[in-house]
Amino acid sequence: MKKVTIIALHLAFGGIEKAICAMANLFAERYEVEVLSVYDMPNAPAFPLDGRVKVRYLLSDTPNREEWKAAFSGHDLAGLARESLRAVKILRDKKRAVIDAIRSVESGVIITTRPEDNVLLSKYGRPGVLKIAQLHQDHRFDKGLVKDFKKNYGGVDVFALLTPGLRDEVRDMLRGHNDHTEVVYIPNFLEHFPENTDKYPREKTVLAVGRLNEVKRFELLIPVCRFAQAIPRLEAPHRGRRGGARQA
Repeated sequence: MKKVTIIALHLAFGGIEKAICAMANLFAERYEVEVLSVYDMPNAPAFPLDGRVKVRYLLSDTPNREEWKAAFSGHDLAGLARESLRAVKILRDKKRAVIDAIRSVESGVIITTRPEDNVLLSKYGRPGVLKIAQLHQDHRFDKGLVKDFKKNYGGVDVFALLTPGLRDEVRDMLRGHNDHTEVVYIPNFLEHFPENTDKYPREKTVLAVGRLNEVKRFELLIPVCRFAQAIPRLEAPHRGRRGGARQA
């Protein structure tokens, strides 16, 4: 049975983590699946995982962002120095752990899910292994990311994005720089779909789910909804007196 290895930063709550768990569960129906999670976060996995999916954690330490912030806000110079050194060590160990994990995969399929790991996959992935890189973000690409697309994805076999627009945009970026990598789009999917949609009548409700953080750009929903209201609705076809369909 072919093995699928997925490298994750962690398996706590998050959009990428939800997609990883859903993907692992789907693959487990046909393949041997192992998720290599860099960090063993509290309450992880936060999302249901098929019992056939193996999970292995690469590091015993976890990010110390909150400890660093506490030392900074408390003007604790000794604590700040200690947590800064710890943060550097964690980041160094994280990179080394991902490199070792990629090198350890000698057959089957390996999937990375973050830009920094995609670059490592391209550089350290073994020949004969199908190397798939994913990107779980929108089209706001900074210069460093675009540079990586052009120069540091040459060893990736398949680059999967979330929408056709992103696929076309990245294909244009790679043209003349990388003729090896196949760029595709694979949207995130629903694991379950209501069997009877009549139980859920449509309402004039907009629901957004995500953390209250600037990167989520929830404020953009307001002009989007206003724009949608300004578009005149097309009148649906209705029946005439003789039962024939008549367009307005």
